[in-house]
Amino acid sequence: MKELKKVYMLLLAVLLAFTAIMPMSASAQTRDFDSYFLFDVWDHWGAEQLDDLVNADIFGGYKTSQGDYEFRPNRTITRAEFAAIIVRSLQLTRKSASTSYPFTDVPANHALRNEIAIASDHGIIAGLGGGKFGPNQNVTREQIASMIVRAFSDTISFTGGTAKNFTDVPAGHWAAADIKKASSIGLVSGVSQTTFGMGRAATRGEAGVLLHRALNRETKNLTSANTLLSLANSYQTSLFSLDNATKAQLTNHINTYYTGFQKAFATEIYEYGYLADMNITGQLTFSVKSNHTRFAQVKGTGATMTFEYYDPDKRRNVVETVDYEPTFYMKKIGSSWKIYYVEDFSFDFEEEYLY
Repeated sequence: MKELKKVYMLLLAVLLAFTAIMPMSASAQTRDFDSYFLFDVWDHWGAEQLDDLVNADIFGGYKTSQGDYEFRPNRTITRAEFAAIIVRSLQLTRKSASTSYPFTDVPANHALRNEIAIASDHGIIAGLGGGKFGPNQNVTREQIASMIVRAFSDTISFTGGTAKNFTDVPAGHWAAADIKKASSIGLVSGVSQTTFGMGRAATRGEAGVLLHRALNRETKNLTSANTLLSLANSYQTSLFSLDNATKAQLTNHINTYYTGFQKAFATEIYEYGYLADMNITGQLTFSVKSNHTRFAQVKGTGATMTFEYYDPDKRRNVVETVDYEPTFYMKKIGSSWKIYYVEDFSFDFEEEYLY
């Protein structure tokens, strides 16, 4: 996915280089397109999973003084931050209208106060005892394992696998059972063949990969394959009917089908009035590649696409024909599914112009 995102950057630059500027209202875009390119994550061992979370708006980045964005995968993450990320990824809300607050050490002006309360409502966090949560303490590896097991207990089966026996996890430790559950299905691994890394502060990268694995292990309350295929077909029909579309029609297409990275990318393109001159040959057939409670992938096969782009070496437009086998990365938002990333095709000029 990270290589294709580099192609998206090149494609945007190429398109805007010879596109007449006819601005469309950017109101449909809620996040800066550049904020999805967190370059420091692409060399991380969990790059694919972390990049996917960024595309789906589960993780964001830090804006630097130069205007770039960084994921900072090796930075520690606090207990409040990880609890909030789980709450947002599962789209949880308060269980009751009670005004009582579960912890005494979370000030009223804490940025994540509401998310902490929601996590407590759903049994994801239990606190440190004595009414304390420790919101600004670094979350440890055993704590993130326990939070994940609690958060996904209704949608992941933690039985049937073989748990790892880590030498640094005491049998009577409060997190021992959760670590066994998580390791039995491959959600967590140790810092070595025999040790888990008890007490060690977790990094943003580690926390993100663990969350990504959990989201892609959910097997309960699945959406029917027909619903996902219907969305893919409806989207494809809408996409290739946008010739001479009005601004209102473009905005409607974006808001109906997109979220996350794909929404930002489409808004950036359509803001300049660009609609690609593309022709599809063959019959595109869709199949469900993966289906989980909140995330799914649908892949299309059987078609080719002919399109035109500018070749900077030849200094002219070039017509290319490529296999068109799109994969739609989908995210469930409420009761609806939206596309947060489209893996379209590989460009022959990728190697030459990206490096």
